[in-house]
Amino acid sequence: MFKNIALGISLLLNSLVIFWVFFPVQSDALRMTCEEARSEILNKQATIDFASNKNGSIIMLHDFLDASDYTLRSMTSSDEQITLVYVANTYPKTCGIHLPGFDGNIIRVQTDISGTSRVIAVN
Repeated sequence: MFKNIALGISLLLNSLVIFWVFFPVQSDALRMTCEEARSEILNKQATIDFASNKNGSIIMLHDFLDASDYTLRSMTSSDEQITLVYVANTYPKTCGIHLPGFDGNIIRVQTDISGTSRVIAVN
C-alpha cells in the first residue's frame, strides 16, 4: 500500500517537473518576438524602439530584456555613463523549446546617469 502511494506521488511530481520544464510560465510583460530575439540586427532595433517609446527608462528596458530571455552579464562605467551588457543563448520565454545558438546575442545599453538616468544608445 505504501509503495503504491509513494509511486503515485513520484509520478505526479515527475509530471509536474516535466510540464514546468517544457511549458515555462509566461509572463504578460512586453517582450521581443522570437525572430527579434534571435537576430543580431532585429534585437537591437527592438531594444531601441522600446527604449524610445518608454522615454529611455532603464528599469523598464531591463524588464523588457529580462522578459525577452536576456540576462545582465556585466556593467562598466566611465565618466557619467554606465554600459550594461545583456546576453542570451537560449530563448525559452520568446521561442519556447529552441536549440541554443553557438554564439548567442549580445546587447550593449549605454546609459547616462547624470541627472535623470536614461538610455542614450544601444549597440
